[in-house]
Amino acid sequence: MTPTVIADSIVNLCGAIGLSVAMVALYRRDPRSPLTQRLLLMLGVVAVLFFTRGIAWWTGSVWLDRLSLIPASLIPLSALIVTEGILRRHAPRAAKIAAVTGAVLLGLGGTFGLESFATPYSIVLSLFQLASFATCAWLLATRDRATLLASENRIIGRLAFGALLVIPFVATDFQALAPDMPVRLGALGALLVVTAVLIALAMINAVIVTWATALDSQRALAVARAFGATPGQVAVGLATAQTVPALIGGILGVRAGMGFALALAKGGHATVFPPAWQFAFAVLVTVSASAVLTAVPARIEARRPVAGVLQAELG
Repeated sequence: MTPTVIADSIVNLCGAIGLSVAMVALYRRDPRSPLTQRLLLMLGVVAVLFFTRGIAWWTGSVWLDRLSLIPASLIPLSALIVTEGILRRHAPRAAKIAAVTGAVLLGLGGTFGLESFATPYSIVLSLFQLASFATCAWLLATRDRATLLASENRIIGRLAFGALLVIPFVATDFQALAPDMPVRLGALGALLVVTAVLIALAMINAVIVTWATALDSQRALAVARAFGATPGQVAVGLATAQTVPALIGGILGVRAGMGFALALAKGGHATVFPPAWQFAFAVLVTVSASAVLTAVPARIEARRPVAGVLQAELG
């Protein structure tokens, strides 16, 4: 197994794991939303592609490599389904027919192995995927903004910006069009998007949790104020209490990441980790963010009249 194949396998397996985590987070956030179901379908197809392809390259299995072409051919159809969900209207009939026909023909062709037409098949699959992405981008760009909410238009704009950032990574997967690419980074691009989404969800979740903590601590904050504590002291105390689980989570996260990297190491190659100060800085940022997010709602709640809070609790 060459170093390039090992790198491709690890990148794809990590991409599959990252997409799986994103699917769980997305499902927990809004499981009944029709758009969520469409997004889960698309992410699931891409995750299966990365997982099957990573295992195939790692083990050298020809059959798994062929089977990975089925989810690869389904990506354009799943992207079109998500686009329809975002726009809340049907895509042109010709686009639907092309997506379904291409998925069936290219999926079956790849499964049964077209060894004698490997290069033409790869070129057709690459062009099919690129054309479908261009079609989805065109549908989103030419949408009727008046039929969508302002928040929906902003989300579409952010998706378009994220897609532009990922395009250079995705382009490395089309080695039939660019055979000189040393490694395929499409899964890495997907992993970067997933990381950004998870960070955003974590920030939202942190804000919700800290506000809920401050609301649940109204009575304790009022009692502390009644005994002479200032709003600043109360806010610092509550923020300090929240830094302990954040510190533990940061340390465990760093250790888990290092353990995962060592588990993926193969062939006796030494695993190179970033300097210790970078790990310490990441933990420090996590703890500081938790403290700030807690201190702001705590200070707001601590400024409420003590008598009013205690009376409401007793009443």
